Amino acid sequence: MRDFDECEQSGKPVALSIQQRAAIIVFSDSPITELLDDLLNFREMTLEEIERHAILSNLKRFGNHRETAAHLGVGIRTIGLKLKKWRAAGIEIPHYRT
Repeated sequence: MRDFDECEQSGKPVALSIQQRAAIIVFSDSPITELLDDLLNFREMTLEEIERHAILSNLKRFGNHRETAAHLGVGIRTIGLKLKKWRAAGIEIPHYRT
């Protein structure tokens, strides 16, 4: 959090990792406090983990593949294939409407 406070005071941009930039894009609708908490947690996550988090949280939010895909800017098939891949890898994924 110190970096963000210093940035605000100095007016200089803060260097963000790819994961943090991805989180900003994915969670742009989240309140700022949630976004900052997510940014701190994403430092330890891989891009694949961030992608899975983004897809699953938006599926939970919208309840279906179509709206999730539209919100994330990807195809419906991409969502389905990702879910299939994660299930095959043994990751527990809830079932959502397409």
